[in-house]
Amino acid sequence: MTLTRTVRRWLAALGIAALVTAAGTAPAGAAAAGDDLALYANNAVLTPGGTLRTISVYPLTDRPLPSSTLTVDRGEVDAFALVEPPPGTKSCTESGAVIRCTVQGGADSALLHLSVSARDGATAGQEGRLTLTLSTPDAGTATARPTITVGEGVALVAAAELPLSGRPGARLPAPLAVTNRGATPARGAVLLVQGPYPLLPDRRYQNCQYAERPIPDLGATVFACSFPDAVLEPGATARPDDSFALRFRRDAWAPDDLRGNAFWFTPADWQEFLSIARLGDRLGPWGTQGTLRLTTRAGVASAPPQTDVDPYDNGTALFLHVTGDQRADLAADGATVTGVVGATVPLTVGWTNNGPAATTVDGSQQLWTLARVRVPEGAVAVSAPRSCQDVRQIREDDPGPEIPEYGWGVPGAREYECHATENIPPGGQLRLRFELRITRAASTGRIELRHYRGDERRPDLNPANDSAIIRVAPPASGGAGGGGTLPITGDRTALTAGLGALLLATGAAGYLLARRRNTRFLA
Repeated sequence: MTLTRTVRRWLAALGIAALVTAAGTAPAGAAAAGDDLALYANNAVLTPGGTLRTISVYPLTDRPLPSSTLTVDRGEVDAFALVEPPPGTKSCTESGAVIRCTVQGGADSALLHLSVSARDGATAGQEGRLTLTLSTPDAGTATARPTITVGEGVALVAAAELPLSGRPGARLPAPLAVTNRGATPARGAVLLVQGPYPLLPDRRYQNCQYAERPIPDLGATVFACSFPDAVLEPGATARPDDSFALRFRRDAWAPDDLRGNAFWFTPADWQEFLSIARLGDRLGPWGTQGTLRLTTRAGVASAPPQTDVDPYDNGTALFLHVTGDQRADLAADGATVTGVVGATVPLTVGWTNNGPAATTVDGSQQLWTLARVRVPEGAVAVSAPRSCQDVRQIREDDPGPEIPEYGWGVPGAREYECHATENIPPGGQLRLRFELRITRAASTGRIELRHYRGDERRPDLNPANDSAIIRVAPPASGGAGGGGTLPITGDRTALTAGLGALLLATGAAGYLLARRRNTRFLA
């Protein structure tokens, strides 16, 4: 079963190192120190004999930290929780209940990962806080107080796979289920469903939250349903009621194969996941179409909190197969810029999806598209999108646009190969923005779309509109002139869709997923 990176982050926080993006409002466990620095650490729920947990400590700052001191005071939890620095680390010392570590890092890298487990004799309901203090040489001091709780262990298990198949627009009954394989009744549950653009919930329930836009690492479709009053007895299996279903969008590409996931949480593990994944207000609003229920005995969820002793078997991989024949026509959009010799003008090129299918980054049967942009001979590109690479520097071992030495976003190239990883519905457009310095009064270049499935070039529905002219022209008035970008009607351009999981599935892994910067999708 393949899980998304955000779910893997949470699973990693149970026993390895969590990956947390330090952005937005500091959650529980974080405390500010002025405007420039705060400290974040996730809470943890333990159970005797359960999975080892990790508390990850991150600085919330916009700049790298120099060598600093992080102090961990375990006094409140030492009687029932074993809190340890990473094994083998030489940067930490321990004295009684205090750990002191020399650390450094930035906004997207952890300062420290603490291993946390319940001591022998720990009992459900015990709770306390760590006191974390970060002392820096130039940014002051920040503190955080993550909570460690001993809860009851439960053993929720879900089926590893669920195949779903249908035509674009089809309703897909989804018999997701979870079984309590432990000896303790499980009180309450949360079901998270995440998937690609073509997948939708069939109904929006009052006890489910629905993301209104894609969430990085989770997908274009994300929703979570809470069942706080459900009680799942040992050996029992629970399912959403028969009203629950998923649906394929009417503009889904067909045929196609895609992946999604469903994941079951205890309420306490769900709160921990929300904190580690930093979902915040991105998961909402609640639906309005009745209440989704689990077909199991209802009860009352109460303390102590429960945590899954083995959450790695709580997920169900959704294998999604779209049947039928529905593809897309991707039309290149050319442009004309005007200006006198020596002027620097903006150039915008892109492509339009004429439908009838959407192009997405998720499917294995879709075409993925590259745009070759040839700069007019009478101009020099003084800036280029980070998603465009100098054709002369394309290499199989290319690490992606983070390394400008490989030609990503560099000025001065005569021809660029441009990538994009956006979901584009019918009628949607994608745009790349360059700046050109005019060196000659009139000249032309071209943008050309190239469509692939795997390593093989394939045509879209209308190959005749896959190229377009880029024209540099003097101002009509003959005056000083100015920059501008004018689409050429019927002569269009290109960028992409199916990288992402498609490229991974087809082996074209040299085209990396991070190449969406400096592109803009227009609905």
